[in-house]
Amino acid sequence: MGVFRRKNLARQPSQPVPDSGSPSEKNAARQPPQLRPDVDKLREMGDVTGLICALRHSDPGVRGHAAWSLGKVAGHRPGSPGGTDTASAVEPLIAVLHDESREVRWKTVFALGKFGRLGDDRVVQPLIAALGDEDSGVRHTAAMEILGLAPATLRDAGDIAVGPLITALADDDHRVRADAALALGRCGDARAVEPLIAALGDEDRQVRAGAAGALGRLGDPRAVEPLIATLPDRPSVLDHGPAAGALAQLGDPRAIAPLAAAFHGSAATPRNAESFVEALVSFGDRGLEALIQNAQGNGKLREIVGKLLEDRGDPRALEVLVPAEGDRERLTSLRARYEALDLAESSVDDMTSMLNSELDWMRANDHRLDEVQYEFRIRKISVAKIGAELYRRGGEELMRKVHSLVPSASQRNLELQWSGIGGWMA
Repeated sequence: MGVFRRKNLARQPSQPVPDSGSPSEKNAARQPPQLRPDVDKLREMGDVTGLICALRHSDPGVRGHAAWSLGKVAGHRPGSPGGTDTASAVEPLIAVLHDESREVRWKTVFALGKFGRLGDDRVVQPLIAALGDEDSGVRHTAAMEILGLAPATLRDAGDIAVGPLITALADDDHRVRADAALALGRCGDARAVEPLIAALGDEDRQVRAGAAGALGRLGDPRAVEPLIATLPDRPSVLDHGPAAGALAQLGDPRAIAPLAAAFHGSAATPRNAESFVEALVSFGDRGLEALIQNAQGNGKLREIVGKLLEDRGDPRALEVLVPAEGDRERLTSLRARYEALDLAESSVDDMTSMLNSELDWMRANDHRLDEVQYEFRIRKISVAKIGAELYRRGGEELMRKVHSLVPSASQRNLELQWSGIGGWMA
C-alpha cells in the first residue's frame, strides 16, 4: 500500500459546479480531493523528505502530525541508503512556526525541542520566540522544550534567552512561569536573580519551587535572605523542600539556624522534616549539631536524626536516641566501647573479623531487642564505621568483597547498615 490515501475513500455522487462564483472558485470545485499522506507510515520508514512535504499539506491535522513525527525521528539515521538526514527538517519546521493552527504550532515547537536536545543551535531563537505565542499551550510547550536544552546551550544563547525568559515569569499560565524560572537557573545569568527572588512570592506553588531551585543553581548570595524568609510561611514539603535545597546549594552558614528552627517546627508532619535534614547535613558538623539540638523534646524527630547518625557511624546517635537520664551511665560505657574501635591500623582481614563478630552478636540477640536496644545500636554504629573505613580504603569494590566474606545469614543485616555509605548497592 502506498503512503498516500484520499481523504474520503467512499464513492461520492458528483456535484454540479455552481454557475455563480469566481472562475477560481469554479476551478477549485472541479479539483479531486487532495491526497492525504500516511504520516505514520512515513515516520516508520524514516522518510524525512515525505514528512517535510506533509508540512505543506492543506489539512492542519496532517501538518501537525507531520511536525510531531519529525520530532519523533529526530536523530535517527535515514530510512534508506542515500536518504535525507533528519537535521534537514529543522528549517522547514521553523518555517511553519507561524501556522494558523495552534495544533501545528505546538507540535512544531515539540519537534524543534527534540532537535535542540541533540545540540542543534538553530532551534534556540525560534523556541524563545514561541514564548510570545498567543496560545498558552504553545507557550507552555516552548517553555518545556527550552528547559530541556543543555545548560551550555542556554548559557551560550545569552541575551537571546534571558530577557524573554524573565518576561515569561509574568505569563498568565503558571506552567510557563514555572518552567521559565527553572530555565533561568540553567542560563547562569546574574540578571535573573532579582526577578527570581520576586517569583518566590508567586501565587502558584510550582512557580515558587522553580524559582527556589533556580536561585540555588545560580549560587548568588543575594538569594540567601529571601529564601530563608520563605521557610516559616510554607508548611508543605512541596514548598519548603526546594527552598531548603537551594539554601544547601548556596552553602551560606546564615541558613543553619533558620533551617534548624524550621526542622523543629516541622514536628507536626515528620515527613516534611526530611528536606531540612538533607539541607543541614550538607553544612557538615555544624549542621548536624543544629539537628541534634533541635530534635530534643520530640520523639519522632529524635528518631529521624538518630537514624541519620547511625547510618553515618556517628556515636552521637545514642545521645539523641537515649531518652532517660538514668541511662547515661550505660551510654557512657557503650560509647567507650565504640571509641575503642580503632580502625586506622587494622587490616582488611581484621575488619572482616570484627564485622562477623558484631553481626553474629546482633543476629543472636535480635529476639531480645528491648533489653539490649542501646548495645544493639552501638554495634550497628560500629558496623557502619567499619563500612566507612572500607569505603575510604577501597571504595565500593572493597565493600563488595568484604560483603561476600560475611555469612549469608548476616548479609542482609550488613546491607541495611551500609546502605548510607557510597552507592555500593546501586
